[in-house]
Amino acid sequence: MNNRRLLVAALIVVAVAAIGLIVITQVLPGLTQAQTAGTPAITSQFGDIKTRVKTAAPTSTTSTFNQRTNDSVTFIAYRTEPQQAVTLAQFQFKSCTEDRGATPTPEGAPAQATAAPTLEPAATAAAVGEPDFIVLRIVGEESEACYQVGEVFFNQNNRFNLAVGVSNAINGEIAIDRANVANSKIGEIAVDISQLRSDEFMRDGRIRRQWLESNKYPVAKLTDAKTVGLPARPYKDGEVLNFKVVGMLQIRDVKKEITFNTTASLRGDTLTGTATTDFKMTDFGFDPPSIAGMLKADNAVHLIFNFVAREPSEDAATPAK
Repeated sequence: MNNRRLLVAALIVVAVAAIGLIVITQVLPGLTQAQTAGTPAITSQFGDIKTRVKTAAPTSTTSTFNQRTNDSVTFIAYRTEPQQAVTLAQFQFKSCTEDRGATPTPEGAPAQATAAPTLEPAATAAAVGEPDFIVLRIVGEESEACYQVGEVFFNQNNRFNLAVGVSNAINGEIAIDRANVANSKIGEIAVDISQLRSDEFMRDGRIRRQWLESNKYPVAKLTDAKTVGLPARPYKDGEVLNFKVVGMLQIRDVKKEITFNTTASLRGDTLTGTATTDFKMTDFGFDPPSIAGMLKADNAVHLIFNFVAREPSEDAATPAK
């Protein structure tokens, strides 16, 4: 009888120890928060650019948080702007989370935008050849930097899942020359990838701690970016442009030249757009997530950057240096 009690007690101790090990190795890493939080700092590159004096906007405004159509007028989501009489076909990006859990891996193609009607440049626009810059700052809470990676669960009859992680901790500047769009410039863009969140906290924890090691390397940066394919002419407010952005993407301690397929539209002082690219995890020095007997992630990453940028208000804080 005593031997049986000792055996039962030993089994209980082993079970408790096993549960504790699972909590320590699997659950707690998922709950661990990144070492940094908030908007990453950037180096402002446009302090020497002179912008046109802004004119006072009408006090009447309209705000929308979902796309809605009425009498052929389409409003962009997440917009607050003066009411206008003109009708514009506006570009609206699709949130990258809408593909979460999809069965096929999405193709890396730029979003297709609705063509905008031809509009005459505003009467206040500068003459062609005279720079007419507007410097815009990315609004993190309205933007999203996302990864999409296919993964196969061996312990679930080889079920395929599209993992999607999103970070809104984004900072960056863009300078647009409305008199000659080809002169537009892209400053440093930084994303806190330690803030990437998917629909599975255990996945997020292991990515931060083990695979991407974003607790150690929290910020990804795009620098030395150049635009390819922008027209050398004045910009027509509200039109949609398709072009490429080529720059140096740094993840962890590795830099690699990356090309983004980009679609964007500027209306007033608000720019909206989508930029996408594809790369391999091993290109940046880390292996795809893998758990023996459970799952294996694809090496290919589809990166999506949905952005909203607008002209900072006069009372906004000084950009980080």
